[in-house]
Amino acid sequence: MRFASFCVSFYHIYMEKSRDETAELGSSGRLIAKKLSQDGSEAIRDCRAADEFANADYNPNEKLAFSNKGHSRQNEQGNLSVGAALIEKLNLLGGKWGPPVWGNEHGVDCFSEDGAKKLLIQITKISPGDYFKDLNKHGSASGQRDVEEAVSDIMRAVRKKAGQASPQIVLALDATDTPVYTMSVVLAALRRKPEAELCRFGWQAIWLVGAEPTLTAELA
Repeated sequence: MRFASFCVSFYHIYMEKSRDETAELGSSGRLIAKKLSQDGSEAIRDCRAADEFANADYNPNEKLAFSNKGHSRQNEQGNLSVGAALIEKLNLLGGKWGPPVWGNEHGVDCFSEDGAKKLLIQITKISPGDYFKDLNKHGSASGQRDVEEAVSDIMRAVRKKAGQASPQIVLALDATDTPVYTMSVVLAALRRKPEAELCRFGWQAIWLVGAEPTLTAELA
């Protein structure tokens, strides 16, 4: 496969503390690579350790393919890292938000501050069915999805949190362990949907959050 572009980044991670502390930058890192080919093919490689990864591939003539090795985060574990990934993207766009801290308000998983301004974040994972359950049980998992099925997974995650929607809260769709949902072809399909379909849920904004800024995008 001939690739038109190749992007590799060593990405810092946020080390999570207890709920009364903020996230802080750690010395550990991960290698994330994204490839785009001239024929529309795409690949994402997220290597966290020698025995842990999250991969995704797309070929225009085939389904989306994805695989993970390791174990999925449970419950609220990892939420500060997801918040930090969103904040990094926002700050690259001109924001000056501080590190995320655990939220203590209803419907808020974590928040960030910029002076007197506060960014409230609700986080929910995106996954196909029992994918993460299988990952935790076997230590590895893989699957395939049509582009429209991937879009349906994302919309299902949004609807799942509809009861907590608020114009003061940002919904962060966690795709840090499922980079297949951040692929260009999936984002293009999402953006072909009427804008009102996502905006009607009533969030301040909806962001699809990948493991690093180039994999993070605003949906509404």
